[in-house]
Amino acid sequence: MPDPFVPEPPERPDPAVLLIDAVIIRQEDLAARLTQQWVHRRGWSDLDAFIKTQLLRTCGQEGVAWLRQQMQSNTSDKAPPEPRPSIGTLVQQAFDEALAPIRPDPSEPSASKPSPPASDPWQLAPQRQKPARQATLTKLPAPRPADLAELRSWLNSDAA
Repeated sequence: MPDPFVPEPPERPDPAVLLIDAVIIRQEDLAARLTQQWVHRRGWSDLDAFIKTQLLRTCGQEGVAWLRQQMQSNTSDKAPPEPRPSIGTLVQQAFDEALAPIRPDPSEPSASKPSPPASDPWQLAPQRQKPARQATLTKLPAPRPADLAELRSWLNSDAA
């Protein structure tokens, strides 16, 4: 049987009322967060219409000027975002860091291996060809099939 009393979720306060209260009390951080939320959810044109109608009517010209000043100071305080490196650059850096311990030190001269050209660090030195094995391998007989009796002796009697 379902529970007869199910409380309803609490009502969310109206963002317009919250923004008007933040402007009246002059709470900078709350006003900034609410305007960013408003722009994100409804857009600049809706925020501008709200400021010109309801906020102007409730808080007056002084409140509208304060809010616009806060909005300008919040956007001017932010530093321009740093350009993010491409995924290819990040992958190459990760490979360089991971392979650094096994790569030879470039300051040590190596007579046996020519160093890769500087233009492409990923280009490997040509591999030396090993002499091909002679045809003696093909003349050997095929190996005998494995006798599994020794392995079966280790199995439990139920499994065998």
